[in-house]
Amino acid sequence: MIKRRAKIEEPHRRDEDQRADVERLVWLSRRRDAKKRRRDDCRRQAETVTNAVRDFFATRLRPVCRGEQFVDHSHAFAGTRIAVSYTVETVVKSQMHPIKAIFFDAAGTLIHLPQSVGHHYSFVAQRIGLRLDAGALDAAFRTCWKEMPARAAIEGPRDDDDKGWWRDLVNRVLDRVAPNLDELDRDAFFEGAYSHFAEPGVWDLYPEVPDVLEAIAGKFQLAIISNFDGRLRMILEHLGISKFFSHVFLSSELGADKPDPEIYGRALHLSGTRPNETLHVGNDPERDWEGATAAGLQTFRLCRPRNSLRDLLGTL
Repeated sequence: MIKRRAKIEEPHRRDEDQRADVERLVWLSRRRDAKKRRRDDCRRQAETVTNAVRDFFATRLRPVCRGEQFVDHSHAFAGTRIAVSYTVETVVKSQMHPIKAIFFDAAGTLIHLPQSVGHHYSFVAQRIGLRLDAGALDAAFRTCWKEMPARAAIEGPRDDDDKGWWRDLVNRVLDRVAPNLDELDRDAFFEGAYSHFAEPGVWDLYPEVPDVLEAIAGKFQLAIISNFDGRLRMILEHLGISKFFSHVFLSSELGADKPDPEIYGRALHLSGTRPNETLHVGNDPERDWEGATAAGLQTFRLCRPRNSLRDLLGTL
C-alpha cells in the first residue's frame, strides 16, 4: 500500500518540481528583460546628451563680451575659451533674479558610499581571489585621487565614457598597494571594480534627499551636474530619484570637469536656462562653490553637518 502511494505521489512531485523550474525560468527571463530595458533607457539618455553636445559644437558662436560682463550669457563657453569675471553689480543683480532651475552635484550632495572605497575595492579583490587590505586601499585612493592631473575641456564627449581615466586611477592605487600584481589580475580587478560601483546597494541617498526633491519637483527645473560617467544614471535609477531630473549632465559627456566654468556653461546652454536664474547646490568648495560662481550661477553651499538640503527649502 505504501509503495503504491509513493508511486502515485512521485509523478505529482515531479510535476510540481517542473512547474517550479518553469516559474523560476520565467522570473529570471522577466528580470533580464527589465535590466535590459533600464540599460537601454540609460543608453538612450546618454545618446541624447551626446548628440546635443555635438550639435552645439557644430554650430557654435563666438563669445560676445563687454568689459567684465557678458552681453549674452548663452555664449559663455562657445568658440575659443575665455576668462570672464563678473562685477559686483552683476552678482547683486543675479542674486535678486528669481530662480527657475536648480543644478545638484551628485556624490557628496545627493548620494554617498555607506562603506569606504577601500572596503569596496577589497571586496572586489576577494571576488577574483586576491587579498588586499581595505585600510591600505583607502589611504592609497585618497592620495592618488588628489594626484590625478586636471584636464582641459575638449569639444564633445570624452572617449569611452571616461573609462580610461578610472583605469589610470585604479592602476595608481594598485601601484601603491600591490605593485607586483600581474596585468591579468590588474585587468580583472579594474573591470570588477568598475562594474561594482554601478551595482544596487553600493550607493545610498542622504536621508533628507527624497523629501526635499518631492518638495521642489514641479516648481523648478531640476538637473544634476557631476564629474561622473554614464554609470551615474544607473545609480540614480536604482535609488529611485532619476524621475525628478530633466537632465543629468556628466563630465564624461560634456567634455569638461568641475570646477572649470566650461561645464556649467555647457549645461546651461543644453538646459536652456540663464546663469542668474540658476542655483547650484553642492558640497565641494572648489568644484561646486567656486566653479559655479565663476560661471555666474548662484550657489547653495552644502556643508554637512552644519547644514543639510532641508535648509535649501528655506532659501527658495
